[in-house]
Amino acid sequence: METGTTRPTTRGTAGDWHCWSQYYSEVFGVRVTKFKLEQWYRSTSTKVNKIYNVSASHYNYNPGVIMSNEPEEQWISAAGNALAYVTWHGDITVSGLTVQIDKRQHVRCDETGYRYSYLKNA
Repeated sequence: METGTTRPTTRGTAGDWHCWSQYYSEVFGVRVTKFKLEQWYRSTSTKVNKIYNVSASHYNYNPGVIMSNEPEEQWISAAGNALAYVTWHGDITVSGLTVQIDKRQHVRCDETGYRYSYLKNA
């Protein structure tokens, strides 16, 4: 897993923010897909007050992998955090065997940047 934040120069400063989380999926120890979920938002010094955009992207390292995703979900939580979710659907073909995978990815960001994320089986 990799995570990151692009932010104003000091933590808790009002301004425009960008945070993301990135995960890799492996099958039999071989990396097959990279999943990335990003969000751009604005915050005051204490809470998120606007979400500009959310973007989900993936990269397949293997031609036997076909991935798609549902539209991204985004909102501001009651605690003032920017939340983003995406559901991934995929088919992985290995040695003539096709396996379907569904995963749910989440990223949570606040006025200090990246806060929490996960990628789990749906």
